[in-house]
Amino acid sequence: MLKRNEPRAPALRISHFVWGRENRDGRVFYLVDPGGESLQKDIPEEVVLWRWRRRKKPVGYRFGGERLSPNVWRAMAIVFPGGRGVSADATLENLREATQAVHSELPANHYAVPSAQCLQAMFRGIGPERVNDLIARHTSPERADKYGTPDLFLYMTPITSSKAPFIRFVEVKKPRERVRPDQWEEIDYLKSIGIPARVLRLIERDRPNPIRR
Repeated sequence: MLKRNEPRAPALRISHFVWGRENRDGRVFYLVDPGGESLQKDIPEEVVLWRWRRRKKPVGYRFGGERLSPNVWRAMAIVFPGGRGVSADATLENLREATQAVHSELPANHYAVPSAQCLQAMFRGIGPERVNDLIARHTSPERADKYGTPDLFLYMTPITSSKAPFIRFVEVKKPRERVRPDQWEEIDYLKSIGIPARVLRLIERDRPNPIRR
C-alpha cells in the first residue's frame, strides 16, 4: 500500500516491474531480468542494482552502485576521523589505504564502508561538505537509535571526463511494504541539502515485462 505521496522523480530509467516471486527463509527473491531471459533470482535491492549496472544509455557513462549498510555514516566516521581524507580529489589508492588502516575496527562494530570506487563517486557527486554533514548527523547522540539510510547508492560516471557523477540514493520497497518514519526522514533530509533521493516501489507481475521507467 502506498502511503504519503511517494517521490517518483527523478526516474532511474530501469524497469520497476518484478516477477517470479519466491520466499526463502523469510526473504523475498525475484527474477533479476525484467525480460525473462535469465533465471537468476535475488533480493529486491540486488535486483535494482543488477538492472542499474546493465544500463546502456546515455552512451559514454559507466553505471555503478552498491548497497549501503545502515551504519555506513558511522563507519565513515572511523575511516575518515574529523573529515580527514574526505575529498573530491581523493584517489582510489587513497581511499583503499584509509579503509585498510581501520579494517579490523569495522567488523567489531558491525560496520561496513563502500568500495573505493563507490566512495570516490560519492565524494565527487555529493561533495566533501555534505558527506561530512551526513557523518555528523549520524554520529550525533540524538540519532543513536535512528538509521533510515537508503538501501542503495547509485552513480553514473562519465568515462572520458572528471565531471561529477550523476548520483541517487534509493530506498527499495516491495509492493505494500511500509516506508518507516526514519526512512522518510532521511530521504527528506537528503533532498533538503540538495542530494537526490527517492523511494523505488517495485510492482509485481505474473510474467516478464520489459517496460522501462
